[in-house]
Order: sequence, then C-alpha cells, then structure tokens
Amino acid sequence: FPWIPPPGSAPITDFGASPTKSAVDNQAAIQAALDTLPPLKSVGIPPGIFRTGPLVVSKSKTWITGPGEAAVLKAEPSMYIPNQSVGGSTLRTIGGLTEVVMMDFALDGAGTDTCFGITVRDGTDAIVQRVTAYEWFGVLSQRARGLNVQRNGPSSAGPFRNVSFLNCVTRRCQIGYVMHWSNTHIAGCIAQDAPMDGYYIDGLEGRTTLVGNTAIRCNRAGFNLIVGWFNTLRQNRAEACATGIQIYDSRGNLVEKNIVVDGTISEGITLRANAIENVLRENIVIGQRGGGEGIFVFQPGTRDNLVEGNECYLNLRNGIFSNGAGPNIFRRNVSFNNGKGGGVYGGIAFRDSSGNVIGGAAGDGNRCYDDQPVKTQAYGVITSGTSTNNVITFNDLRGNRDGAFLLVGSNEVHDNLT
Repeated sequence: FPWIPPPGSAPITDFGASPTKSAVDNQAAIQAALDTLPPLKSVGIPPGIFRTGPLVVSKSKTWITGPGEAAVLKAEPSMYIPNQSVGGSTLRTIGGLTEVVMMDFALDGAGTDTCFGITVRDGTDAIVQRVTAYEWFGVLSQRARGLNVQRNGPSSAGPFRNVSFLNCVTRRCQIGYVMHWSNTHIAGCIAQDAPMDGYYIDGLEGRTTLVGNTAIRCNRAGFNLIVGWFNTLRQNRAEACATGIQIYDSRGNLVEKNIVVDGTISEGITLRANAIENVLRENIVIGQRGGGEGIFVFQPGTRDNLVEGNECYLNLRNGIFSNGAGPNIFRRNVSFNNGKGGGVYGGIAFRDSSGNVIGGAAGDGNRCYDDQPVKTQAYGVITSGTSTNNVITFNDLRGNRDGAFLLVGSNEVHDNLT
C-alpha cells in the first residue's frame, strides 16, 4: 500500500528531498522542513533512502514521523564530524525543547566513524518510538551510538527530564543506547549485535529506568551501568552477551526480575569496583559460560549490596561468587546445578571476602543444591583464601555432590540444614 502521511504532516519531498538527490541537497531540504513547519505539524519521511548530513531540531513540538523501517535517513560519511555529537548526529536537539517526537523511521550510519543516529541533549523532553538505528561504528574511539541522550558538558543545567525510547531497535551499533547524565525511560527496545554494549548508562543521579528491553549478542555487556546512581533495571533480558548486566562503581541501583541467559565470556550479573548499596533481586541467571559465574561480586569497595531472591543455575562455575568484596548480604537466593564445567564449585562461594551475611536469620536462608542424575555442584557454600567473619546461618545446603560446606577461615556457621 502507498504511504499516506498522517493528518497534519508535510513530507520532506514537498521541500525538495528525494532518494535520487545528493546528501547536500537532501540535508538542506530536510532542515528547511524542520525549521519552517509550525509546531505539531509533522515532518514526514516517506518510504525511500534519503542520503543526508547532520540535522538539527531546534523547535519545541517538532514531530518527525514515517511509515517504519522503509523510511531511511542515510548518513553521508563525508559530511559527519567523527567523535562529536555536534556535527556527528543525524538528528540532534538543541536548547531546552519540549514535546519533541521522532517515530517510525530508520537511521543508517554505515561508513561513519564514531557518530550517532539521534542525540537528545540540552534538557529536551522527547519521545523516540519505533525508530531503528543500524551500522553506527567507531574507529577513532569506542563511542559510536545508535540512540544517544547526552548532557551538554559540566556547565549545563542537566540532568535531562522525560526522554523516552519506546520499542526502538539498534542493530550492529557499537553501543546501541547511551544515557549520559539523563533521566531516561527505555521500554520494549532491542539492542542486537553490539561490538560493545547494548545499553550504556552513566552519570550521578541519572535515574534512568529500563523495563522490558532485550540485549542480544553484545560483546561487552548487554546492560552496562558505569558511575550510575539510582537507576532501575526491571524485567529485561540479556542473551548471549559477554556479560549480561554490569554494575560498575555505581550506587543505589535496583536490578530486579531480569533474565540473563547463555553468557559467552564473563559473568551473568556483575557488581564491581566500588559498587555500593545496590539491590539485585529476583533475577534469573542461567547457563553462563566463559567466566562462568552466575552473579559475580568482586573487588575491594564493593559493599553494602543486597543480593536477594535470585535464581542461578546451570552456570559453568559458581552460582554466586564473591571475590575480595564485602560486607554484603546474600539471602533467599536459590542456586542449583552449577559447576557445569567440572571442578569444585558451589551454590555460593567466597574468596578473600569478609563480613558478609549468607542467610542470617530464619526465613532469610539460601537454598543451594544439585538434583541432577550426575551432580556437578560440589558444595552449597564455599569459603577460601582470607574469607573471615562471614555469617553463614539458616541456609538449606542439602543435596550437593560433595557436601554442604567447604570452609576456610573463621566464620560464624550454625542453624544450616546439611
């Protein structure tokens, strides 16, 4: 069926844009549409591949709409500035705009170097919905992004407010989605085949929310929080990523009811490098290969975190592993049938980790077991190295291959089912 522009829209072809014209001509035509159409009158992108240079959205109530992936804004590499949001984004907002909507079109970045599909910045309220971005790579640096929310340097008034990515898709972008110092809501999105991260979140007090998103085959992390505070990751899925979810030097984040499956290189969920006061709750971590830990808590300064009610099973090594971290609380977790790579691994294991609580009170205990015909999980709880002053109480550790415990160091151990 032919594309019919939505009521109140004007297609960019009315301003002279055409799939047969040069990127210079299309850039001028599309920019004219963005600059001259009145508020709430949509800039329509018809089906076709429109080569263009960077474009700027400078007015509130700007709507940009198309019929879906058949409408493509194709970046002309020679017109882009590498490693810069200014001059390096196909669509970039400037000024504190409101009611900016971009929906139902695609952004092709093939051939650009460290550039971005969409950049929302300067405190703009925006909705980006059903937009597909692909082939945004970087050679100059590792910062190429499909969809990007970015604070405008330390002198800006950020963080941002009310930026939403809804049902968007990124494919083969170096990083699919970046939320930098931003209040962003991301729901129902997909990041696929990213050489680095599917979703990257940083910035103090960003308060980004990710709900119901998917990361597939991302070579660093499906979801990567770095120096991020008070963000929420809920009901997301990471599949065949190097690490499913990484919480790095971040504070006060809630990570709950996510599914991490079939990790390829590192761990399912990682708390590391001064990760403080985060909550990992009711996540499911299955079949991690590579590094092999289901949940990995490590490095000095990673403390005061709550790991609660998670299920970890069929992982290559330990279901939950703490290395050099603490104090943290581990309670109500179920860790079973781990150690699939062979060797001596446990449901919950500690190396050089002190002051942790494993269980701690009646009703808070962990359940660690192996119910396979050929058992692979050696012990329920393992401590090694300099692990001392841990409280290991009220856990159910029956049914493992070699026993309930393999303990080293002075720890408080009682009221466990063995």
